[in-house]
Amino acid sequence: MISIIIPVYNSESTLERCLNSIVRQTYNDLEVIVIDDGSKDESLKIINSFNSRIDNLKIIKQDNSGVSVARNNGIQSAKGEYVLFLDSDDFLDDHCCEKAIENIVDSDLVIFGLNIYKNNIILRKPSLPNEKINLKNNIDNYWKLRTINLGPCNKLYKRNLILQLYDEKLSLGEDTKFVLDYMSNIETISVLSACLYNVCLDNDSSLNRKFRDDRLDQLIVVRNYEENILKNIYHDLDERVYNEYVYDAHVILHDIVKRKLSFKYLKANLQKFDYNSIRNKVKLKNKYYSLFFLLLCYKKSRILYLLLKLRIIIEKIKGVG
Repeated sequence: MISIIIPVYNSESTLERCLNSIVRQTYNDLEVIVIDDGSKDESLKIINSFNSRIDNLKIIKQDNSGVSVARNNGIQSAKGEYVLFLDSDDFLDDHCCEKAIENIVDSDLVIFGLNIYKNNIILRKPSLPNEKINLKNNIDNYWKLRTINLGPCNKLYKRNLILQLYDEKLSLGEDTKFVLDYMSNIETISVLSACLYNVCLDNDSSLNRKFRDDRLDQLIVVRNYEENILKNIYHDLDERVYNEYVYDAHVILHDIVKRKLSFKYLKANLQKFDYNSIRNKVKLKNKYYSLFFLLLCYKKSRILYLLLKLRIIIEKIKGVG
C-alpha cells in the first residue's frame, strides 16, 4: 500500500484537481491522508466531498501549524509500506503510483520527472534518463540527481527508511533537509524519465514566492546541512557544494534588488555569512558569478547593488524573468 500525504491550507481553488488525480490512479492500493492545516476557506468541505470517491481516505484536522507539522502528522499516521507526498496545488499523472511501485521493489527510492506549469502552460519538464543508481558509489551520482531531487514530492519512499521527520523549526528548505536525511540512509535509487508529478506555480501567495528577512539564514542552515551530509557519505568534497553558497546568495540579493527593497536589506544579508571562509573552495566558471563572489568576499555592497541592478536591466531587455 502507498500512503499519499497531502497537507492542505486554504486550497479551495486547486484541491479538487489534486484529489481527482488520485481518483484516476491506475494503482488502487492507496491510503490517502489529507491534513487540513486550519483552513479558513472551503477546503475541508471539498475534502469531505471525496469520502465516497476515495476508498481509504483519512482526514486529519490540526490548528494552523505549517506544512512540516502537517507532513509529520501524515507520516506518523501512515500505514502503507510506501509514502508519496503530494501538495494541494499540484496533481499526479494517472499512472504515477503504478509506475513508481513497479520500480521500487529492488530500490530504496524512486525519483521521477516533473511537469512545471504556470497558467496551464508547461514551462519546463525537468527529468533524467531511466537509470538505477547506487548513490554512494560516486559523488557525481548525487549531483546528477540533484537537478530534480531537492523537493520531496516527485518520489516514492519506503516508510521504514524514513528515520527523520521534517524539521519543524525551518520554514524554508525543510523539504530539502528531509530528502537529505532520507538519502543518507539509502543506497539504490531508481530514476524514471517519465514526468509523473505536475507542479503548478499559479499560487502567488506561496511562502516561497514572498520575500522574508530570514530567507538567506535558513538557506545557509540547509546548505551547511547538505555539506555535512555529503562529507559523511563521500568524505572528500569538490567545489560544487561550496558554489551553492554563492548561488543562494545571488538568488536572495537579486530578489532584493528586483523587488526594489531598501539598500539596508541587501547590506544586512551580505553580513550573514563569511564568504571568505570558502574562498579557496569555490570554483566558478561563469565570469559574472566569479565577479559576484569576489564582491561578496570583500563585502562591496554598493558595487554589488549596481551589478545586480545592471543584470536585472539586461534581463528585462532580453525578456527574462
